[in-house]
Amino acid sequence: MMTDAGHPADPQGVLNAYFRQQAPYWADIYDSSGIKESIHQERLRAALVMVDTIGLPRQARILDVGSGADWPRSPWQAGVFWSMR
Repeated sequence: MMTDAGHPADPQGVLNAYFRQQAPYWADIYDSSGIKESIHQERLRAALVMVDTIGLPRQARILDVGSGADWPRSPWQAGVFWSMR
């Protein structure tokens, strides 16, 4: 549903629906092999190494931007590296 100004009546709902739609694509990227997939997987590994090397305290607060398919956050939760708030 649109407002009189042509904007979605529920912008958060539109955003949530978009990410739900896109999540399987990104899950496949991180679960599959291939050139494109390898590039994204290496970028994720590089980002995790960079975050790991800055020496954040165990309970430091971090901002996870763009987790999409929940991949970047999963290694942090599995290792209980940082507090996600």
